[in-house]
Amino acid sequence: MKKRTVFTIILVLLAVSSVILAVFAKKKLTQQQENPQISIGDVSTRESAKQDVFCEFKHENPLMKSDIENVLYSFDDNGKVTFYQFAKNELKEMTKGIKTVDISVSMSDDEINTTVYYFETDKQLCGYGVFTSSMDKNVKVYSFVIFHLTRLSNGDTVLLVNSDKDSAYNNVRVWDDMFEINLENGNTERYFSERNRSVDMSGARRRDFFVTTENSVNDFGDDVLFFSSRDYQVTEDGSSPIDIYKKSGSAEEKVAMMTIDYFVAPGKPDPNSESEDGGLLYLRTTGNGFSLYHDFGNEELGGNSLLTLDGDYNTAYMRSGNYLLDKENGVVYSLLDGRSRTLGEYSINAMTFSVSEDGNTVLLTGTVTNALEYGIYTYNFETKKASLYIKEEFSSLFNPMFVNNNAIAYTYPDGDKYKTVITAP
Repeated sequence: MKKRTVFTIILVLLAVSSVILAVFAKKKLTQQQENPQISIGDVSTRESAKQDVFCEFKHENPLMKSDIENVLYSFDDNGKVTFYQFAKNELKEMTKGIKTVDISVSMSDDEINTTVYYFETDKQLCGYGVFTSSMDKNVKVYSFVIFHLTRLSNGDTVLLVNSDKDSAYNNVRVWDDMFEINLENGNTERYFSERNRSVDMSGARRRDFFVTTENSVNDFGDDVLFFSSRDYQVTEDGSSPIDIYKKSGSAEEKVAMMTIDYFVAPGKPDPNSESEDGGLLYLRTTGNGFSLYHDFGNEELGGNSLLTLDGDYNTAYMRSGNYLLDKENGVVYSLLDGRSRTLGEYSINAMTFSVSEDGNTVLLTGTVTNALEYGIYTYNFETKKASLYIKEEFSSLFNPMFVNNNAIAYTYPDGDKYKTVITAP
């Protein structure tokens, strides 16, 4: 990587166990295991059939998926954010309509200053800002912070905040803080009440005090849902139980307890009830596994399990938004209704799992016949078409993703730069 870069990514795939180890070094921020760069060494892999490539694009920093279809973005170590748009089978830098706002946010007694780059469409506001330790040596607690500017369904303009440097290049994040922002002057105000928010071993306020996702803050009308482990001590393995809270106006109310993962979705109303409130869908543990639970939030209606599965959620399954993959048999479950579909010609040890926005296509990456062959697998439920590509460059991949329902992208190192390939699924 180039000398001006602050962090470098070193990832090693262990031959026997196929476990990925991420090591933080001096030049680039690490890639978390959820969306890893895989390194399987200097091995000979089979060349598969030629992919239907739309375009190839060389760039300085890894690309990530924004929340706008066909728009990707990257950032450098000085906080500069660049947007790219895929159109007419080309990926080009966006230059028109990009605005900036300078912000200052107080976090754990640190003052984080950076610039947020953003643009607006007819329906959406999308922006990102980045802080790295090279930008201000006076910041002691945080070495990396990313801000996501968005407008909630209730009309609030907010900054979602993530301070986990190990997830710097992840397509999908959970956000551990949130601020309202005035775009005219950049003034920010904390969105949630910190109450008795304690400090963790790093000196930062607990990141699990209020955790949000794009869905939890946008899918519930005027209310905002968030996850919190505030009532529990962190266990030796770093985990703790998760509760779900609802923020309605200034009030914050616990609405579900002891859930697993950061998944919540609005349920459908009970047809036998006059109430139009469909309650919540979330995951919780059962005796030998876990269940998709529909909680009506009403003592009279109670709740029911829409789906019950055996096995360990964190090792035997992978989630992509509202979908869950059983890694052993290739069954994909909808977490909105519990229905299942099976992948055809499933023959991959999945390490990443993505589903297109329309739910029709699945994208998996991982090892194939053995730990020395790395592949990209796609399956379309409508056409029943499965594709598996095995190529040498797949030995090191960043952020396999859907650019839109009909195009996928993946990135790999190319000399001292990166190359992103956009292709048909």
